[in-house]
Parts: sequence; C-alpha cells; structure tokens
Amino acid sequence: MEIPMVAIPVRCPQCGAVGLSEFPVMVVAVALVKWNNMCLYAPCHAGGWDASQEEIDAIRRHLGHEWIREHGQAFFRPHAANVTYLRKIPATQESGVKLGALRGLN
Repeated sequence: MEIPMVAIPVRCPQCGAVGLSEFPVMVVAVALVKWNNMCLYAPCHAGGWDASQEEIDAIRRHLGHEWIREHGQAFFRPHAANVTYLRKIPATQESGVKLGALRGLN
C-alpha cells in the first residue's frame, strides 16, 4: 500500500534554496490541525529543523483552508465501528473492562 504524499514549499536554512519537499499527508494534516508544529527537511541538505510559525503559516496558505479541513477531518473523526463497539460496553466494573482504559479511545 502506497502512502499518500503532499508537496509543500520549504526554504533550506543552510543554503536558502527554495523547493518542494514531499511529506505524508497524514503527518502534515496532524501537524497543522493538532500540533501546530512539524519537522521540515530540504532535499539539498541532510537533516531537518522544526518549522517556525512563519513556515507553518506559509504551509497553511499553500495548502489552503479546504485541504486542511478535509484531511484533518479524515484523520480525527471517530470510526463508526469503534463508536458502535464502545456503546455496547456497559459502564461498570462487572464488564471486565476497566473504565479508565476506555478514556483514551474517544
């Protein structure tokens, strides 16, 4: 299975070259929707760096609100199967499931 990629513009902090670098769609969506941070790399030099707020803003402008909304929702909406399964579990200790174990799933 091939991982979907998206190209975003980056400026190398070492030589100043501007180019497109490919990142997994999931990484970019999570970085923009949840973390507001991501590690960037440029193909001209080995190594990476943490994106500045200006770089994050430039990535947001490049991808656009619709792309971010569409891909962010795809990775953060609950899956129907998980929601159905969780509703069938009684909220008691007799079920054999510790109540605290379910907190990280919603």
